[in-house]
Amino acid sequence: MKHEMDPDSLRLPPGREPDLVRGSWLIGPLLLAAVSAGTLFVFRGPDHVFGIAFGLLLGLGFLWILVSTMFPSKPDRTCPQCGQGTIARLDPATTRGLTCGSCGWTDASASSFYLAEEESDMQDLVPRREDRERGSRRW
Repeated sequence: MKHEMDPDSLRLPPGREPDLVRGSWLIGPLLLAAVSAGTLFVFRGPDHVFGIAFGLLLGLGFLWILVSTMFPSKPDRTCPQCGQGTIARLDPATTRGLTCGSCGWTDASASSFYLAEEESDMQDLVPRREDRERGSRRW
C-alpha cells in the first residue's frame, strides 16, 4: 500500500514562515567571515587573532550546549492543515502518531516524542515498548 500525501497539507498557514527561511540571512555573513579568515591565515600566517577567534568559537559552542540544556525545545502543536494549535498524540501508549482536534487531520507515522515527553513520564512508555519487543521475540 502506497502512502500518498496531499501537497496542500504540507503548506504552512498564512503568517508563518519556516525556520530555514527565518535564519537564512546569516549564511552570507558567515561565509564572508570564513573566506576573510582563510585569506588572512594564508597571507599573514597564524597569529593571536586566530587564537581569539578559535576561543570565541569554542565558547559559543559551550554556550549553545548550556542554553540547549537549560531551555529545552517545546513541541510544536500547530496543525499543518488548519493552522490551529490542537495537535495531540494519536495513541497515549506510544510515541508515534499525531492527530488534530480541530480538523481531524491524522498522521500515524509522525513522531510524537516531544508531546509524550511534555505530557507524561517517559519511563512509563519505555517498559511497555520493551515488553512488546520481548513478547515478539522467538527463542
